[in-house]
Amino acid sequence: MRARERSMRYLRGLGMRVDLAERWIPQARQRKDLFGFADLVALSMSHDREDGQIVAIQCVNTHLEDHIRKIAALDAAKDWCAAHGGIEIHNWVKRCSAGRGTRKVWLLERIELNPCNPECALKYVAKLRGKVAA
Repeated sequence: MRARERSMRYLRGLGMRVDLAERWIPQARQRKDLFGFADLVALSMSHDREDGQIVAIQCVNTHLEDHIRKIAALDAAKDWCAAHGGIEIHNWVKRCSAGRGTRKVWLLERIELNPCNPECALKYVAKLRGKVAA
């Protein structure tokens, strides 16, 4: 199962509406993300359906810091946030379920990103990894 499929299952489990935002370009044999950074778009609504949020999601399982820097450099990501949209990066990592020698399971690291201030997300990732942020 791909990272975006895991994220879709996770978000639907939270009761969110979610759909693919990337498209396949057969002539180039590659995928193109919405605005250059979004694999998925999710709608999160309040229980009374009076309030909600739209979130663009990038699904990854490698090179998390590179993805943060790439999204932060995009004008489209800044415009998305200016239009009150949220941006999240879903980083899927495989870890032992109960310590060394046990079965490995996929775990989600869910990172909210503000492209105008990517250093916050980079410090959070460094903290997750047990590294001291510079």
